[in-house]
Amino acid sequence: MEKIKKLFKVPSMSTYFSSDVITPSQMFNDLLKKASDCAKLVGSDIYDPNFRPFTFLFNATLVVLFGLVAINVYDIYLFRNDIVRCVFCMITLSASFQSLAKTYTFIVLRQNQLALKEKAENFLVNLETPEFSEVFEKWMMLAAHTGVFITVLYLFCVGLIIVYPVIFYFIFGERILHFGIEIPMLDWKESWVAYGLNFLFQCICLILFVSASIATNFIVICLLTSAFGQFEMLNILISHLNQLAINNDEGKNNGEIKAAIKLLVQKHMELIE
Repeated sequence: MEKIKKLFKVPSMSTYFSSDVITPSQMFNDLLKKASDCAKLVGSDIYDPNFRPFTFLFNATLVVLFGLVAINVYDIYLFRNDIVRCVFCMITLSASFQSLAKTYTFIVLRQNQLALKEKAENFLVNLETPEFSEVFEKWMMLAAHTGVFITVLYLFCVGLIIVYPVIFYFIFGERILHFGIEIPMLDWKESWVAYGLNFLFQCICLILFVSASIATNFIVICLLTSAFGQFEMLNILISHLNQLAINNDEGKNNGEIKAAIKLLVQKHMELIE
């Protein structure tokens, strides 16, 4: 029983970060650094001060993306009389649109992402008191747990998708591809070379899509949990203000109440931004 408890023990702060003694702002930056490591696989480390969008890796990713769109459109026309394959190609095409949307949001609008990061970081730095730090540590740990979960889930799905055509072939002796799309003019059912090219192309598309998805989802999770922490912090400030008002005998807390209201309004406006 003790071994089982240790196996399923909730990871501590030192599991994800360099130590158990770390500020919420450092935790926030460390989490975004981990997201950036995944983004590097598609040439999109937007938090790198030396980031340049049109590197070889990023350009290669765009070539694969637009190639996938073209192949999808061609296959939809090719399989127009096969409703099942046609719908499958439309579903695959939706992944291309997701990729284009993420490219626009995180690359074209990169300055917006940097501004969001700066605002969240400043919020954390300016309120690093023991009480507020405990609140933000809780939310940053939740972000870390969620990030690990989606990463493991994505990687498991990638591994399963990549190997299942191989398993299917060994069981049934029939070649299949991961998805319903196929590169034009390559007869993968008759040629092992053509099959290998289709197999490799779909693996590359899958790995690039998953790498970008892990990175972007992790960034969104970090920003959202930071905002949730800020909402909880506002509740604490309101509770403090309420206590000051209740104990304001003969106006002895008037100065503190004014300062508390000013801080509350300031932090509320920062959160709205």
